[in-house]
Amino acid sequence: MTGGPRCAPVAGLLLVATTLAAAGCIGGRFETKTPGPASLPDPPTRALVDRVTAARAARGLPPGDWVPDLAVAALRAATVVARGDQSLQTAARLAAQGGVTALGRHVWSFAADCADVRQFMPPPLVVEQKVLLFGAAAVPGPAGHSAVLLLIADPGTSALRAEQMGGGRGGSNPTLETYAHPSAATSPCGQIWPVAARVPL
Repeated sequence: MTGGPRCAPVAGLLLVATTLAAAGCIGGRFETKTPGPASLPDPPTRALVDRVTAARAARGLPPGDWVPDLAVAALRAATVVARGDQSLQTAARLAAQGGVTALGRHVWSFAADCADVRQFMPPPLVVEQKVLLFGAAAVPGPAGHSAVLLLIADPGTSALRAEQMGGGRGGSNPTLETYAHPSAATSPCGQIWPVAARVPL
């Protein structure tokens, strides 16, 4: 599968990661940032990102690169769960599909319900890649619980091309869902995660 150039992290700087549209891909240009107060205005989401950063630091890995497009998809999904309008499973699926549409590459989504976001246990995928492209949101809901959504994008060169979709010319991937990999925690706050799908990247 062909795609745009690899996105490398640059601490403290806005980075244009790749231009997929020019290559006939579904996703367009996207940016990454170093997570900070400006990009993480609410305390629950900051706590969530702190948990991700701590998990990576424990493995000697650098902080992840914040992708605003993924954060938007995560916030939208977490908000509808917090309102009680969708299940974690449905929200995870729609968030992953939204990430695929925005970035044009494989996206994994992880949804959980947390009484205390500071106790969130990140899924194993958080520490399995040296470069982490991610977005996240934690939205408070009823009874003091928060809906948590974490999205992770393939950091390599995968990208969707128009001819690969819908069984088109030369296509081997008939649907957008092929690139969306949703998961919902099977215990509170991500204590247990289903095994995430693995794809050849």
